Amino acid sequence: MAEMGGLAERQIAEAIEALTTRDNERAWRVINADATIDDMQRAIEERAVESNRRLLQRRVEKQQMTQAEAEAALARVQTTTSLDEAA
Repeated sequence: MAEMGGLAERQIAEAIEALTTRDNERAWRVINADATIDDMQRAIEERAVESNRRLLQRRVEKQQMTQAEAEAALARVQTTTSLDEAA
């Protein structure tokens, strides 16, 4: 996440520089590099969902919640991630 934050910070600085100098080539490099940040974010979200899935499964195994409750909680996490991506 720190790596993604650093990359995003550099991209913002590059974007500002591209705008202030009207450098179209630099602007396109910034736009194209955004895919890297998107990929990093997706990977983080996938790991978070998987971690939540394992946590919920342990709670089911310890009989702290039913399988249906765990599935509903995981679906909410996945829906939130999907809605966040759409925004």
